[in-house]
Order: sequence, then C-alpha cells, then structure tokens
Amino acid sequence: MKDNKKMLFFKELRKFIIFKNMFFRIDIQNHRYELFDQIFLNKDGTISKNSFYKRVRYTFNCTQYSNLILTMYVDLIDIHLFIWGKWERN
Repeated sequence: MKDNKKMLFFKELRKFIIFKNMFFRIDIQNHRYELFDQIFLNKDGTISKNSFYKRVRYTFNCTQYSNLILTMYVDLIDIHLFIWGKWERN
C-alpha cells in the first residue's frame, strides 16, 4: 500500500477504534495494529459467561470492520492502478 493510502487507512482505523472505546496499538512502520479490550472481574473474582462472550464478540466485530476498511483501501489502490494501466498481479 502506498504511504499516503497507508496513513489514511490508519487514521480511519484510529477514528473508528476511538469511537468504539476499544484499546489499540498501531505500528505504522511494520504495518501492524492490535485491537484489545479489558474485562473487569466482579467483586467475588468471577465474570459471567454472557458478559465475557459479549466482549469477545464486540472485539471480533471491530476486528472484522477494520479488515473491511483495509480491503476497501487496498481495492481502491488496485482499481486506480488498473484504470491507469499500471496494474499487475504477481
């Protein structure tokens, strides 16, 4: 991905993650990002199965949406290069 599209992707991803109140770590130089969440235990040291699975599902959905954003940016680059006759697949 070209640098300007890469920066746009990570900016869009950061906005989405902040909006969803998720924790994240972004490493632009190595093309990596991590999404994670914290689950707090009850006073008795337990957590309900329902609340655990809700947080897992929420994190999974945020990860899936981030993959959709990435696909959109990659496809835009492919479409742009294809239109200008520079598109090559290895």
